[in-house]
Amino acid sequence: MGLRSVLCYETTDRNGLEGRDAGIAENGAFLADEPTALTRGAVGAHASFTLSDDSLQRLAEAVRAASSSLHVHAAEDRADVDDSIRRCGEGVVERVRRHGLLLRRTLLVHGVHLSEPELLEAQAAARG
Repeated sequence: MGLRSVLCYETTDRNGLEGRDAGIAENGAFLADEPTALTRGAVGAHASFTLSDDSLQRLAEAVRAASSSLHVHAAEDRADVDDSIRRCGEGVVERVRRHGLLLRRTLLVHGVHLSEPELLEAQAAARG
């Protein structure tokens, strides 16, 4: 069938720091395997509201170490946007960018509540 996939493990702070670190390690272990013609890996992250700045920094390190990309739930719910602005003074896309994670192959999934400027910024990053 030729079905292609990009797979990752969803990292979150919801499982405590030990669980977060285990999630990052799981992503790294999967990315250490050679991609196939139909499957490659990405570093996975749950929504911004479940990730501290420290966690995003660690995810950025994992992306760089594996020469990979990030898959992150972005503004799936308005609460994610509100949390990012309240905690960090910026929207979800700006927060991802600040951590060096808005790259050409970054997958901002769902994105229901992204603003037009955020969508334009994400499109520009996708173009490289």
